[in-house]
Amino acid sequence: MSRYYIDPRKNELKLRPAELKKKIEEMQEIIWKLTYIRSRGRIDLKFAVGKLARLVLYPHQKVITAAHKLLQYVYNTRDMSLTFTRDEEMNKLVNITIISNASLATEYDLKSRGGALIWIGRNLFHGFSKKLSFVCESSAEAELDAINTAEKLGLLLKLKLLKITNNNIEVKRKLIADSKPAMVKSRLY
Repeated sequence: MSRYYIDPRKNELKLRPAELKKKIEEMQEIIWKLTYIRSRGRIDLKFAVGKLARLVLYPHQKVITAAHKLLQYVYNTRDMSLTFTRDEEMNKLVNITIISNASLATEYDLKSRGGALIWIGRNLFHGFSKKLSFVCESSAEAELDAINTAEKLGLLLKLKLLKITNNNIEVKRKLIADSKPAMVKSRLY
């Protein structure tokens, strides 16, 4: 799912208006179902559903096939679950770990993609993957944007944790990324 280099808009859809409308409605229904399931805790679907949602008005056969494969994945993994537990050491010290990464020019329009996972202790708190709104000239630039976004979320999380505990805990943040030039620019290095 994450390697979608084909731009379905380049292939002409030779469909009559009624067929096109029917296929768009089919895609909208699939995306609606997947979005609902994702909003109920299936964070593993976030990237793929976002990718499909951008292509809902271009119901190319490859897009419809990918949507059906994603529905099959959801069905096959319906019995799997994530369990979040509270760490005993979190009573006085909370560790926030931010793992960030980016890729250069992986989208069909040469834009980069950045993302991060944010952990509280040993529990996954949040993950995101987003297409950047600009074209990066280097991988360090893409990494820096991903680090910056993740760092903002980590700082916001730290401030929220301090607020809800009335400053009764210590919060430490740690950033992990694979780009040394981008890490040098980061305040968490």
